[in-house]
Amino acid sequence: MKKYIRVKLPNSNCTGISLEIDSDINIKEVTTVKEANKYINGVYKLHLRIKKNGIDSSKVFYFNTNDIGFKKSIDQVSSTREELKKKLATKGTLREKYIENSMESNTFLEQAKLFIKQKSISLRQSSIDNYSTNLLTHSKELHNKLYNSITIHDVQKQLNKLIGKRKPATVKLLALNLKTFLKPLNLDWSTLEIPSVHNKVDYTLPIEDTRTIIKAMRSYSLIKVSDKEYYQFPEVRNIFLFLLTGRRVSEVLNLKYSDLNLSQKIFRIPASKAKGKKELVFDLDDTLLNALETQSKINHIELNDKLDLRIFNYTKETPRWHFQKLLKTLNLPKLRLHDIRHMLATTLLQNEVAVADVSRMLGHSSIIVTEQRYVTKSKEQASRALKALDSII
Repeated sequence: MKKYIRVKLPNSNCTGISLEIDSDINIKEVTTVKEANKYINGVYKLHLRIKKNGIDSSKVFYFNTNDIGFKKSIDQVSSTREELKKKLATKGTLREKYIENSMESNTFLEQAKLFIKQKSISLRQSSIDNYSTNLLTHSKELHNKLYNSITIHDVQKQLNKLIGKRKPATVKLLALNLKTFLKPLNLDWSTLEIPSVHNKVDYTLPIEDTRTIIKAMRSYSLIKVSDKEYYQFPEVRNIFLFLLTGRRVSEVLNLKYSDLNLSQKIFRIPASKAKGKKELVFDLDDTLLNALETQSKINHIELNDKLDLRIFNYTKETPRWHFQKLLKTLNLPKLRLHDIRHMLATTLLQNEVAVADVSRMLGHSSIIVTEQRYVTKSKEQASRALKALDSII
């Protein structure tokens, strides 16, 4: 989640200007450039609120730390204030529509900003962040070209600049975002050369290390004082407990109280939040119920209230940082939060849990997906099958 905080730099007219940062950063305003630089990296947003003739309106500005310093971006936003007030006075609004007719006169960058603004109404924040990064940061060589003049050759040149410098998955995502953004141009995408991406990730840590990681996650930040147990970071631990069910981090962090059915002891991942766009339903065991009770106390609400509020307050950066800290303390190699799913799937399958059961736990659309990603076709599997047959006979 994101939030805006006030900007109050000395020697700058910051009236009505605010900076977008992660919601888990506990500050209300930024007063120095040095402080601001802690919270921005790459593309960032400034928000300007203005009022004219009793009408309130606002405008969002996108900047890139590689192109302009924070102080200059503030001055640039401030310089538009009077012009925007005149526009507000004459038109009554600052809103601009994403009109395809503007493609003939707009540059790639101008059209990209309109596109992102339009999409922000319906898409998830993670998708908007992807579009912002790919169109505003990774496509700089296209920014000054007229949108209507972009060719597939231009797109290929842009991709080539990233190949070798970025991971293949990053280049592929850029291509997909450009394809959506440039769809009105009817380009021949079949000729585009994109690096192949191998999504299969092998989890190779031994079972002893897996046990250690799971135990550490279940009791993360536990301290004992006078025979009483406390958790220094209870919300992080609660997130870990849900991740150990095989849920994706985005599914966990987007859970709402309205997704819970305590009488049936289940929770739902709505189709809009599930990767496969199908609703998923899972059981709430005692461990998860205790985590939810703890979380409701943190949020100062009643657990039984089916509120349309997120259960967890953090963005993924916070549990990611704590997970890396945990692994470092255990002297284990770095893993991603998503690798927890790989850890669970690999460990369960290696210990002869049915593929169908693991597939259901992971929320895969079919058993085939689970088999392709996690099942290794080895002689050990053949031996287990023969032993199973012998025991049946």
